Amino acid sequence: MTLNETLLLKYLQGECNETENSLISQWLDQSEENRKLLFNLELTLQRPQKKAFEKQEFILGAQQRLLARIDDHENRLKRDTAAQRARKRRINWLYTAAAVAVITAGIFLLDTMTEPSRIVVKASDIDPIQEVILPDGSKVWLNRGGTLTYSENFGKSDRELHLDGEAYFNVAHNEALPFVVSSPVLHTTALGTQFNMHSYGDKDLAHVSLIEGTVEVKGMNGEGQIVLSPSQRAELDMSSRRMTVKTVNTKLDAVWHNNLIPFTDASIYDIAKTLEQLYNVSFLFDDDLNIPGSYAGAIQQKDGIEDVLGSLMNSIPFAYSINGNTVRITNK
Repeated sequence: MTLNETLLLKYLQGECNETENSLISQWLDQSEENRKLLFNLELTLQRPQKKAFEKQEFILGAQQRLLARIDDHENRLKRDTAAQRARKRRINWLYTAAAVAVITAGIFLLDTMTEPSRIVVKASDIDPIQEVILPDGSKVWLNRGGTLTYSENFGKSDRELHLDGEAYFNVAHNEALPFVVSSPVLHTTALGTQFNMHSYGDKDLAHVSLIEGTVEVKGMNGEGQIVLSPSQRAELDMSSRRMTVKTVNTKLDAVWHNNLIPFTDASIYDIAKTLEQLYNVSFLFDDDLNIPGSYAGAIQQKDGIEDVLGSLMNSIPFAYSINGNTVRITNK
């Protein structure tokens, strides 16, 4: 049995239900490696910005917090002999792990004298889209409710970020330092490119849409590895654990970041197809419709389809009528 990092963090924050708590208990019983991973995550989650002499107290405190969480769950279980033996194994291991961590604090993962601090950017659910300019000059637009985490040394020794949510990336080119975005389920690597990444830990579908350049996408749990070209979207279905690639208008996946609907060499029919996807409407065209030529540019995304059509009429000669969710296009 494998568990993703999101569920483990949820457990450490005391937010799991009884079913999830039972899964964690079974997972801990499987191996010492699992118990070590959970203990290290507890230390990471509670990492303070402290001096070296405070390290011992901090590590012991992390151990006690983790034991308290296990106790809280175990007290609700039947006290059969097998459960007691499993619990005892976990507790004995945690005490040993804490002691080793204290002794080896100078080289431990959480050596705060050498490890750079983490910068966390969180977008609220109601504020406007948050634009972030990274130290290397790359730009990120973080969608509402998303969280972006990276090291204060970003752009010096690496360009690695962690995303939970959705973000649009305009990556500064740097062949020496690939731009890496990880999430609970996806891992994306780029050099200089523009792409949209949608990966929420609690959603059934995660995807990466490439607008420009090249990116490599792979599943964090061995679901596959794909190199995308522009206008391709990699989708990871969390229920089937399958990764697929689709050819789509990937620019539409990123409309949210600037509210602009882009068109390049598009006919009235191409534009209508795009608006159908964004506004959940259907277009009908008169048989004698005569609107030649193609159009390029961008129009502002509006709350309603009528506002968008009104803007289009400033540059394209047509008339329209709306009946329910059907838009009829006629000659002007």
